[in-house]
Amino acid sequence: MQMTLYIQFNLKKDFYKVYSLIVCILKIFYSGQLLLFQ
Repeated sequence: MQMTLYIQFNLKKDFYKVYSLIVCILKIFYSGQLLLFQ
């Protein structure tokens, strides 16, 4: 039981890392687009 909870926690951490990375890329992409349109 504890093992599955540990695995779920690790998956959530990995998902959060991937999510924050995607958000960073999107922010850079959108700021680049805004600079192009100005």
